[in-house]
Amino acid sequence: MRVTRTLILLALLTLAIPAAVGAINASQVASTTPVALPIESADVQTAQTVSLPAAVQTQTTTQTDSSIAILGSIEAAETASLTFLTPGTIAELLVQEGDYVEAGTVIARLDPENAQIAYDQAVYNLELARLDLQDLQAPPDEADLENARLSILSAQSAYTDAANSVSDSTLQSAQMRYEQAQAAYDLAVQKRANMNASEQETALQDAAVGAASFNLEIARLQLQELQTPNNANLWSAGARIQIAQLEYDQLLAGPTEAQLTSAQLAVSSAEARVADAQVTLQRLELVTPFSGVITSLPVDVDTNVIPSTEIAELTDLTQLLLKAPLHELDLDQVSVGAPATIVLDALPDETFSATVQRIAWIGVESDGIVQYDIWLALDNADARVRLGMTGEANIDVSS
Repeated sequence: MRVTRTLILLALLTLAIPAAVGAINASQVASTTPVALPIESADVQTAQTVSLPAAVQTQTTTQTDSSIAILGSIEAAETASLTFLTPGTIAELLVQEGDYVEAGTVIARLDPENAQIAYDQAVYNLELARLDLQDLQAPPDEADLENARLSILSAQSAYTDAANSVSDSTLQSAQMRYEQAQAAYDLAVQKRANMNASEQETALQDAAVGAASFNLEIARLQLQELQTPNNANLWSAGARIQIAQLEYDQLLAGPTEAQLTSAQLAVSSAEARVADAQVTLQRLELVTPFSGVITSLPVDVDTNVIPSTEIAELTDLTQLLLKAPLHELDLDQVSVGAPATIVLDALPDETFSATVQRIAWIGVESDGIVQYDIWLALDNADARVRLGMTGEANIDVSS
């Protein structure tokens, strides 16, 4: 007898024979609040509120000597909320709600434009890094060596030009001007020393000595400047010689260990960026992890999504479970693997065999009653059994 009918019969007996109330097990007493029980008719199932005595209102399970009856509803053994692993804009939706899909089916795609550009750039950078490494590892050819030698000769010529930037004729002219200025100065000084003239004539001669002295200093400075090379130009030209020589020596010796290591690291880094860009491209497709039915599809094309946005809900309907609460007083009598039978309200003429698959470790307390969720796997469910159907399970506890 189903639990709903059993409860109604107990209520009638309790009202007719008050003495029967004391015969009900004290463990089934917890509340005097009226509960809503489903009452079945021949055509339509309706829900009516029946006020029952406290002894009848305490449990959602009914126990006999050999079985425990519980009420629950059908759910799937496996359900997944499918999301993209990268943000983007949905470009394609390839399924509809209610579609059955196999494992590995692509059900949606994101706009690939930005990801494709990043991937192409990463591939290009990888090719450049590989070419740089190949250039380092390759031996120098004769043309490279000849160019390096020419660079050394060119730098040496520039240094010579900087050191000999004044011609001999220019230097001789400056030397002659200096000597002439010196002679003019000496003559003016001698004339002044031998003068026995008026004060005015003496002053004029002193001025002539000063002018000769000024001209002598100018000539000296000009000669000195022509005789001293440009130090800055010489240093720059010398540095160019050293650089050209180092480049030539490096071509002969080949790359250093540090240069090879740096080039190899650049290749490895570029390869990692290509791999990351490729993963991003792959993540633009949303693939089903197992076979099942699309039970929810809350998004549309052109929707901007992030990794937490649910794109679809996938449900595996090959294994259905009946989930129901089990009273804590009955917990020690039920174990995983125990056999059971299930009758669904929507299919009252069918009996489905089942097995206790799992029992929750943590109970839920309500109005002083602690109950533990229990899941029973239907062994012979067919296409008529749908998610959300309610029913009664009788668990065999005789063994």
